[in-house]
Amino acid sequence: HKPVRNLVARKPVRNLVARKRVRNLVSSSGKTPSVYVIDALGEGECKTEFHEIMFKELRKRSVSDPSKADLFFIDIDTMKMLLWPEYWNYARCTYDWVRGEDAESTIYTHTMEAFTKEHNLADHQRFVYFDNEQSTRTDLGSDNFTQFLNHPMHSKMEGQNVEFVALAGVKPDSEKYGTMNLIVPIQTKYLDDKRAVPGMKERKFLATFYGRSQSNPTVRGGVLNLNARVSNCSAEPCELDLVDTTKLQHDESEKYQESLLNSQFCFCPRGNNHFSLRIAEALRFGSIPVIIDDLMTDPYRVDMKKWAVVIPENQLESAGTLLQKIPHDKRERLASAGADMYHKCVSGMEGAVECMLEGLMMRR
Repeated sequence: HKPVRNLVARKPVRNLVARKRVRNLVSSSGKTPSVYVIDALGEGECKTEFHEIMFKELRKRSVSDPSKADLFFIDIDTMKMLLWPEYWNYARCTYDWVRGEDAESTIYTHTMEAFTKEHNLADHQRFVYFDNEQSTRTDLGSDNFTQFLNHPMHSKMEGQNVEFVALAGVKPDSEKYGTMNLIVPIQTKYLDDKRAVPGMKERKFLATFYGRSQSNPTVRGGVLNLNARVSNCSAEPCELDLVDTTKLQHDESEKYQESLLNSQFCFCPRGNNHFSLRIAEALRFGSIPVIIDDLMTDPYRVDMKKWAVVIPENQLESAGTLLQKIPHDKRERLASAGADMYHKCVSGMEGAVECMLEGLMMRR
C-alpha cells in the first residue's frame, strides 16, 4: 500500500477526546490480529536496527485497508516529518527524558487523532507504541530508574486506545499501563554455531556469566563476586564460570559460547537497562536464564518462571546455593520450556513479531 500522507496537523490538537480503553483485543480473524503499518517517510534517522527489522516483518503482514486492521504500527520518522516538521528540522532524534520533555508523546497523540478521524476507526482498533529509544537510553547510571518510572509517554497517553511495547519496560508500567516486553532475537553470529546442544547432565558448570561489572556495579558486580564454587554443594556441578569482561582487550565470544554450552544456568542480571541480551543467548545454547532484575516485565506476557529462574536482587549473595537446590527434573523442564521459547519467539524476527502479536491479544 502507498504511504499515508494526509495526516498533516502542524498545530497542536488541544481538545483531544480520550477514547475508551479496551481491555482485550478481539481480532478480526479470531487468531492473530490484523495489522496496518503507516509507511515510513525519511531516512530512518531515529530508528535502531531492531526497529527497522521489526517493521520490515510487520509490513509483510500489513493489510491494505485500515478498516480491516486491529492494530496500527506507526513509524517514528513518519510522525516527526508529517506532524511536527518544525520539531523534526530542529531536533531530529534528540530527546530529553530527564527534564521531562515529551515531544514524542505529543507527536504520537497527534498522529492517532488525525488517523482515527480520517479513517473513522472503531473502538476495538488500537495503536501500538513501540518504544524505540528504551534500548539506547542508558546514560543515567546503573541504578537510576527515573527514565522508566516517570516515562512521559504513559501518563500523556493514558486513556487513549494504545498498547505499549518495549524492550525494557518495568513492572510499575506493566501493572498500570499494560506495557509488554519483547526479547531481542538472537544475533546472527550465534546462529552460525552448529554444535549440538548438550543435555543438563553433560554440562560441567552450574552457571555462567560473562559481562562488564561497570554496567551495574551492584547487581552485575554482585554476580561476579560470587564464589567460584558453591559452598556445601551436595551434587555436581558446583562450579560457576564468572568472567568480568570490563578490562579485557580481546574478543571472548568463543569462550562465552563454550561456557553457555557447558553451563546449566546463565546469569542474566540487569545492567544499564531492564532487559538482557543474555536471555536470548542462554536460550540459544540450552542454558537456563537466571533473571536478576526486580523490575523486569514478563516478555510477551508469558510468565518467565515457566522457562527461567527468577532470583530477587536481595538474595543475590545466595544465588549459587539457590540454583544448586533446584531438582534435576525441574532443571530439565525449564530447559525444555526454554527451547520451545527460543524456537517460537527468539530464533528470528518472524517469531518475535508473532509472539508480540499473540501477547497483544491477551487480556491485561
